[in-house]
Amino acid sequence: MPTCPSRVSAFMEAHAGDKVRIGLEAGSSCLPLTRKLRQAGYKVHVFDTRQASKFLSIRQNKTDANDARGIADIVRIGRGVVAEVYVKSVECQQLRSKLAIR
Repeated sequence: MPTCPSRVSAFMEAHAGDKVRIGLEAGSSCLPLTRKLRQAGYKVHVFDTRQASKFLSIRQNKTDANDARGIADIVRIGRGVVAEVYVKSVECQQLRSKLAIR
């Protein structure tokens, strides 16, 4: 599925129940996706890449489907084991960029 908030949202509405939680690995494409999905009313958890990778390495075969199942497992049972990443606001990121440039 493309990393597009409208496509993810449409999929969730068609296939998921009322209590939807979405888990994502931290990365460059995850920030805008997280913000848009949260604006749409979804509860989105963003996990530290290194810790999630260690959790996912337990699986025998490294495939996208197994990674997706592993991230779903983290959302269900491993949120205390894998650290969540705080997603900063756009304003905060812009301010930090300005300070770094100076």
